[in-house]
Amino acid sequence: MKASRIVLSGMMLALAGCGAQLQSAERLEPSGTEFSKGLYGGYVDLARLEYAESDFRDADAFARRAKLAAAGSLVEPEAVDARRLPADRVDVLSGSRDRLVAALAQGAAEKLPTETAQAQVAFDCWMQEQEENIQPDDIAACQSNFITAIALVEDGLAPPPAPVAKAEPAPEPTPDPRQFVLMYNFDESELMAEDKGKLDEAMAFAASLGDDAKVRVLGHTDRAGEDEYNMTLAELRARLIADSFRKAGVRAGNIDVDALGEKRPAVQTNDGVAEPGNRRVEVVVFK
Repeated sequence: MKASRIVLSGMMLALAGCGAQLQSAERLEPSGTEFSKGLYGGYVDLARLEYAESDFRDADAFARRAKLAAAGSLVEPEAVDARRLPADRVDVLSGSRDRLVAALAQGAAEKLPTETAQAQVAFDCWMQEQEENIQPDDIAACQSNFITAIALVEDGLAPPPAPVAKAEPAPEPTPDPRQFVLMYNFDESELMAEDKGKLDEAMAFAASLGDDAKVRVLGHTDRAGEDEYNMTLAELRARLIADSFRKAGVRAGNIDVDALGEKRPAVQTNDGVAEPGNRRVEVVVFK
């Protein structure tokens, strides 16, 4: 009986020691960075879950990591070779740990402390559950939590997209200049009746260009008569046309008026020939 009592007492002491790390971890007030505090809280939660399942070994392991984090000490993600993992899960866990380590190297613990702590705790949870390999729902939950958290971390570390240059609106196309040739009867300064419609068309086009409308007016005559007289007649024809544009609203400063008399005939003739094709005013309207 005495021997039995000794054995029973030893077993009770051993059971009392199981999970002791959790109780001492829970009493700590974490210090250090936000990342360390996040690790502490996450590891304490994992320790409680394992303790509730009577997995005292893993409860103590997570509690010890919580203590280190509470003290502000460096706690790295668990090494893949620290656990006996199924062979077909080693690569995926190794790749996942590499993602986490790369993020930590980029300053994730300082830039995104909460999300990074969640990613590390979820990874260590995944490692522990994968080693046990008996609770598929728990494995899937830890894996899913890691994938969600590490994606947030990586997105937060990604450089902001380069600003897209705002496309300037395309300038309004400038209408092509239009030329109008207005014809006259012999020795007349009034337009031929059939060409008055052309003048109306030219003034309407000028109006469509708004205040930027410009008009160039050039008067001509045929080669009948004296040069001086023809120059005077050509100027008169040009000025009357220019006046029509001014009355139609084209700014006076935007109208250029000139005359060549008989110097530039549209139809080449000898001097003194009354050629109808040369009795004209050339008008160019442009913007």
